[in-house]
Amino acid sequence: MVVVPFAVLFGFLTGHPFTLDFSGLPLHLIVLSFVGTFLVLRDNQWSLSEGIMLVALYIAMMISFGFTQ
Repeated sequence: MVVVPFAVLFGFLTGHPFTLDFSGLPLHLIVLSFVGTFLVLRDNQWSLSEGIMLVALYIAMMISFGFTQ
């Protein structure tokens, strides 16, 4: 919550604009990562299968984001 405003100001001061305009697939991936992490961590107990699910979610997001670039 503290880093993003400073990153925007630093980008403005250095001439490299940094916008927070997330649209399409990146926005869906942010929501998916939040929901997936919440569903795994909501009971404060972790297991190997939940860790594997988080890693699989991360890999799937990397692959799908790689196709948008």
